[in-house]
Amino acid sequence: MKQSISIITELETLQKSHIDIINNNNQIIAQIMDEIATISSRRKMLNKKLAGHFAKKMWLEYSSIREKINEMNNLIEENNNLINKLEKESPPQDTVNTIFNSLLSYIGLEEYFIDSNKKLNLRLDKNYDISSEGRRISSAQRKILSLCYFFAEIISEVDTISKLRHYILIFDDPVDSSDYIYFHSITSVIEKSEQILTRILEKEVKFGQFFVLTHNSILYNRLSCKWSNKCKSIKKENGVTVFCKAEKMINNYNEYIKAICKYYRNPVSQKSRMIYIGNIIRRVLEILASFDSLETNNFENMLDGMGKTRLALLANHLSHDSFSKVLDPFSSPDEIRKACQELLEVIQDRHPNQFNTIKSKFEIDLSS
Repeated sequence: MKQSISIITELETLQKSHIDIINNNNQIIAQIMDEIATISSRRKMLNKKLAGHFAKKMWLEYSSIREKINEMNNLIEENNNLINKLEKESPPQDTVNTIFNSLLSYIGLEEYFIDSNKKLNLRLDKNYDISSEGRRISSAQRKILSLCYFFAEIISEVDTISKLRHYILIFDDPVDSSDYIYFHSITSVIEKSEQILTRILEKEVKFGQFFVLTHNSILYNRLSCKWSNKCKSIKKENGVTVFCKAEKMINNYNEYIKAICKYYRNPVSQKSRMIYIGNIIRRVLEILASFDSLETNNFENMLDGMGKTRLALLANHLSHDSFSKVLDPFSSPDEIRKACQELLEVIQDRHPNQFNTIKSKFEIDLSS
């Protein structure tokens, strides 16, 4: 007996069963994916909250560091502004070079010069950078280089030459004992600075005032002669500093004699004045001794046999006594006055014509 079976029906039933299984699995996978997304979202939110928490905590804990950083940033900004300002205000280097090198050429030291890189050079067989070799330059030459750069820097500061009329230049002891070779060079730059700079710049240069402070009588005489019409000197009279008309010449020996005669006429007990006069007496004796012998300023031999006990005492203190006595060999105004008298008597004995001039000029009477 034959029986008919439908394969299609069976296959459709099997297909539907598998489709149901697949759909069911897809639903499970979708649910799993949703849970994964939810967990990931929660994790991100939690991480964000944790990051915010720790960031806030660190912000509060390190506030001092943050303030320091802000201060450093402000300092950097201020320094940058200052650098920009200085760059704008810095003198044009070509002006500095021109003035500096031209002044050195005028003085006769053209072997020194500033190059385009602001370096000091020495020109021998070739150019040598000596900008870091200042100790090898003599003190006199360093002073000349500084003086020339001083003028160069002043000129470069102004935008118009006429503004230099408002400048007051002050020179404190521009020459000293180490400058004897370059004395006239240094003095000439100060004395003729306006004329020299006018020639270099081809424009008239005029400064407001010059103040030259010095103990050097040669420098004073040089400047007072050249600036005689407008030169003033500063002196101390009765303890007060005053401006007065400058003498055309100052002779140290003459100033010593004037001070001695003044003290002889009016002795005072002021300690500093007593020490000053004692030292001046010693200096005059040395000058007299060097003039008489031409070989030494030792005045002990000059006083032998003259009976000048106080002056002899002064010589003895110089050789044998304590340092305090060397500074202050006479203890009273009366002793100093008598020492002044003995000194004037030495001059009267050895140089009568000079004494007659002293007697007339300073109104001295040794009999009183």
